[in-house]
Amino acid sequence: MQAIIDDAAAHFAHEEALFRELNYPDAEQHAQRHAEITQALHEIMRDFENRGLEYELIKAGLKVKQVLIEHILSEDMKYRDYFLASGIGRGPGE
Repeated sequence: MQAIIDDAAAHFAHEEALFRELNYPDAEQHAQRHAEITQALHEIMRDFENRGLEYELIKAGLKVKQVLIEHILSEDMKYRDYFLASGIGRGPGE
């Protein structure tokens, strides 16, 4: 699970660098959302580490999945649409 959280942090850093490079107008708001998600992921991990039960691992994994999928489907689609509309490049998953 820590590897997933680490990958998410690396992904967020890459996105934020791209946003700065391409002058994405909602970069600051998106970065704030990344910070909120990172905090939530660390809280999920801390809760799991404190309990450590198999059920808690499954529950924590599902929470991580939910947080990341919700972010991709809502926030990341905004910048995809912006970049595609402006002709800057291709969006995520395309």
